[in-house]
Amino acid sequence: MLQIECSVQYPLSYLSFFLFLRSIFFQFKMRFDGHKLAVINTDDKGGAKITVQVPEEYENDLVFFYQLRFAEKEKSRETTYRGSPLERFVFQTMVDNSVTFSVHVPTPGQYFMEIFANKIDDSGRVEENNANVAPFKLKCACKFKIICENLSGKMHPLPNCAAGEWGPKKAQRHFGITPLMLPSSEFEMEKVGMLTVEDNFELKFRTPHPYQFVAKLRMNHVESKTLDPFVSLSSEGSVLTVYVSLPQPGQFGLDIFARPKGAVDTTTLSHACKYLINCTKVESQVYIPKVPTESKRSKFGPTPAFDELGLKLVSPKESKIRVGKTNVAAVEVQVPSKIVLSYQFLREPDEDNRDYVTQSREANGTVKFNATMPKKGNYMLCLYARKENSDDKSAPNVYNFLLQYMPEAGDTNGTADKPPEKKSSSFFKKSLFKKSDSKDKLANDKLSDRSSDKSSDKSN
Repeated sequence: MLQIECSVQYPLSYLSFFLFLRSIFFQFKMRFDGHKLAVINTDDKGGAKITVQVPEEYENDLVFFYQLRFAEKEKSRETTYRGSPLERFVFQTMVDNSVTFSVHVPTPGQYFMEIFANKIDDSGRVEENNANVAPFKLKCACKFKIICENLSGKMHPLPNCAAGEWGPKKAQRHFGITPLMLPSSEFEMEKVGMLTVEDNFELKFRTPHPYQFVAKLRMNHVESKTLDPFVSLSSEGSVLTVYVSLPQPGQFGLDIFARPKGAVDTTTLSHACKYLINCTKVESQVYIPKVPTESKRSKFGPTPAFDELGLKLVSPKESKIRVGKTNVAAVEVQVPSKIVLSYQFLREPDEDNRDYVTQSREANGTVKFNATMPKKGNYMLCLYARKENSDDKSAPNVYNFLLQYMPEAGDTNGTADKPPEKKSSSFFKKSLFKKSDSKDKLANDKLSDRSSDKSSDKSN
């Protein structure tokens, strides 16, 4: 077995002849479709495609994931670009026994792309007596160096959905949920997890057991809660129907979460599957407020709008909160009756943790936020407010809190999984499979939201 790291001091032209492969690649008899070199040069749009094929006997048991990071020494620890994780510039999907990673890097430079894989056991499948996808270790299978010398146009990250694989294959592998009806798409893109639609669409799935489902619509720079009215779920017997009415043209992501109905209430929902939706036309558009990016850089404490709207801070007295014995922090604000308060919860640098916050309003007008911090680090709780009956539906930023969670020794809260609440580049639309690709060629291929398909202790 030949193993050569791209960082070894050989001339680049020499390294280009060798693939960096690990034992697990051979253990499961993987092979590449069309890739023979360890160094990949992107096209002028920053695009590159890697396809791994596995034997049919393993296609329903192997899980894949990836990591994209900068290769330059001074950036080698960076996995984000302008606040967005680099993983959101990769579209991973599995069709039959073929796994494809479609990369569109956001800026010229050199990158390392590592692909991880492993075979799941029964703990990785959700059934009536097994309510969660248990975390499992993924091992490095192969590694590439991606070089982008020139980039025309601007790349935007994919919608902020659960990390990892797109398409219905994941739901079938982990839950036994199979698609019954999807909007017809060119080149069978519905199998890929990419839909091109107008106005609205409907998905139908057959479920082997009674499940509780949650569906979340995502769009860049839009709070997930704002899009909740545009998604509805219904079940009839063993058939789940997901109906989506899109508010405006653009690119959206659709996350679907599930857990057995017999599971205890404390059991989190696991991520089942996700779809990338390119909406080309909406007959009656609905205004969707965007989260201003500058609010993320605002100073901590109140903004002028806090006093203007008659808000008063009850507790804590400081805008910077540090916790260690517990991973929960509470914020209380006195809010006038005609004021609507909303929030955003981010973990540094730009990780959406909104779903870890609960908001409640007391009879005396006090609004309480309980923020749970699943991992150690710095968090930002941003509050927004607007007048209830105002024609202007925009909500200005009124207060920002810095929450610092530094768990004490022995505290295991720093590794909690994420629960199910939390416009991208058009280059992702049809770059996976060209028109010349035939069906035969395609055939050769607690939430546990971001972590359902990967483990933090990936081994090399």
